Amino acid sequence: NLPDPARYSFSSDHTELHITQPNKTTDTASFQCNVSNSEGYTFYDGYLKVLESIKITKHPESVNQIYRNEAIDISVQATGDSCCTMSQTWSHNGVRLSPAELERMPFRKEENGSLWFDSRNLSYDILNAWSGRYQCNFSTAYDFRTFEFTIVVKDAPATESLVAAEGGFELWWVIIACGVLLMVIVIAIIVVVAKRHYPGETYPLEKTEIRHHLNPKKELLNNSFQQI
Repeated sequence: NLPDPARYSFSSDHTELHITQPNKTTDTASFQCNVSNSEGYTFYDGYLKVLESIKITKHPESVNQIYRNEAIDISVQATGDSCCTMSQTWSHNGVRLSPAELERMPFRKEENGSLWFDSRNLSYDILNAWSGRYQCNFSTAYDFRTFEFTIVVKDAPATESLVAAEGGFELWWVIIACGVLLMVIVIAIIVVVAKRHYPGETYPLEKTEIRHHLNPKKELLNNSFQQI
């Protein structure tokens, strides 16, 4: 008798046993095939071990649009059967990426293992070169899974360009105002220095005498009384 007729079935000649939707818990078992006729008897047994298939547990959108100076999470994660070592490889437009390339810009790996596509501080030429189709492959000795997605580099939004232009315009006004103020200060300093070094035709008699501890007004008064 078949253990589960809904999932177990024989081929028409009873030489093949088919199991649909195999389950690791219920279908992992030993199976024996017995063959006999009037001339004799033989059998063959085997062990069926059902493995958990690779399942993609995290992935980005199928199409990802990114602007300059942005970063998006492009991590692809998967789980598989604990019995088997699973490897992960990446490719870009059909060309396999080495682990070293995934450590350099525009890629950035976080401590938690997530992978980011980081467009900050990169030119549009470099970003466009790294746009296109990406493929992440997971494989074991018995299973293989692939996830594909596309990265499209977009131009900066119109509002961003407008803000940048307005910011540059305001900066020019500040530079011009600072330049004019600096010129006024320099001219004022030149005028003051020139007056100090070239006082004109009038000799600063009183200031000179006072600097030498003399009192020209008092001396003039004294001399006037003596003459009278």
